[in-house]
Amino acid sequence: MINSKIKEGKTILAMAIGLSLGQLSQVLISLTDVKMVSVLGEKALSAATLASLLNLLISLFSMGCIIVIPPMIGEAKGANDKNKIYDITKNGYIMCLLLIIVHIVFYLACIVVLRFIIPDSSITHSVTQYLYGLIPGIPAWILFIYIRFILASHSDVIVATVISLLGVLINFVGNYILIYQKGLNIIGSSISTSITNWLLIVLILSYYFISFAKKNELKALSTKGKISKPILKEIAFIGIPSGCTFFSEQLIFTASSMMIGSFGYMSLASYNISLQWLTVFYMLPVGLANALSIRVGQCLGERDKNKLTLSLQTVMIMLGVYVILVVLVIVFYNHKLVNLVVSKDIVSNQLLTKTSKYMYFMACIFILNSIIAIMAGIMRGFKETKIPLYFVIFIYWAWGTGLAYVLSKYFDENGLLTGLTTGLLLACIGIVIAFYKKYKHISGTIL
Repeated sequence: MINSKIKEGKTILAMAIGLSLGQLSQVLISLTDVKMVSVLGEKALSAATLASLLNLLISLFSMGCIIVIPPMIGEAKGANDKNKIYDITKNGYIMCLLLIIVHIVFYLACIVVLRFIIPDSSITHSVTQYLYGLIPGIPAWILFIYIRFILASHSDVIVATVISLLGVLINFVGNYILIYQKGLNIIGSSISTSITNWLLIVLILSYYFISFAKKNELKALSTKGKISKPILKEIAFIGIPSGCTFFSEQLIFTASSMMIGSFGYMSLASYNISLQWLTVFYMLPVGLANALSIRVGQCLGERDKNKLTLSLQTVMIMLGVYVILVVLVIVFYNHKLVNLVVSKDIVSNQLLTKTSKYMYFMACIFILNSIIAIMAGIMRGFKETKIPLYFVIFIYWAWGTGLAYVLSKYFDENGLLTGLTTGLLLACIGIVIAFYKKYKHISGTIL
């Protein structure tokens, strides 16, 4: 039994690390843009930060919609139904086309709305330029994410991960040339990102063709499969709630950042530093959740209850070990974590003390978020994405942010963070209970 868990753990961990690094590379590309634009001045930095945040919101929605497709392919693989694999893959491309349109409409809508919200026309103009520069790269980015997940559903993640990380270097060089040498300023940064996206899609498509040609599946994936309204409807039915969950979770942290900013720039800086580390630590649980959703789909396709239980137990053990290690790092090395993000020359004792205090709250949020991520990943494998969305909206959003706002009036930022943590705890409990009921139902009826 132990050997089986070790073997299963290696399989899932390899996939999870690849998916985590791939997602981290997308974050690093965005951070590179902000960092390189910062030399243009405070207004350019503010515009790039805002535009990157808007881009992250819609990107998470699109990723959430796409991420439900690999478990569906995994289930078809488990059932050894190649025709279903071809059908799902082809209809996935249709979903990508729809998401490209949604992406562009979102950007254009943001450009219009921001003109009425932000009084400083120079910042609005810079945000508009940045978003316009991103639009040409949208098709490449969405197709790149989709193909990366398709490869992951076939347990092929190494090359896609290397290509994703290579994108960070390509974008850095592109930013340097277009901003500093060509003098394109902020739009040069977003054009660099678009160029990077197209280079990445060329690289991953080249590998995609080579990989499946070796498996004698390229011709089938290229020619077989039919556009199916039921399959496309199923992808949308599962994917849109998943995308809304990703969108809502990020929006909560955006809203909390705005609320904590009311307590001064020091509180805002400390919170954002803590949030950056939360994002970094959170990557592996997200990768584990994505890998597990694929394994769950395969187990359902094979109708193998024992394998499903083994996969779930293995991931829970891995998550437990990782969470303990992260919490220990936060507790004993939080000052060093702050110094890794901010130069020692500008770190005051007040910033260090306040950030360290926030890091303890972030440790609690990290534990709860990690559990929720795994539960949501399993539920995606079960083709259930509405329940996590309900808990995020009605408990985390309505209760958590509401309580955070009320407590902040009496206990300042401590009350705000306590309210957020409480809301997340209630959402975590609810999702765990929902998972247990769904697992018992599937175990008794499907497996």
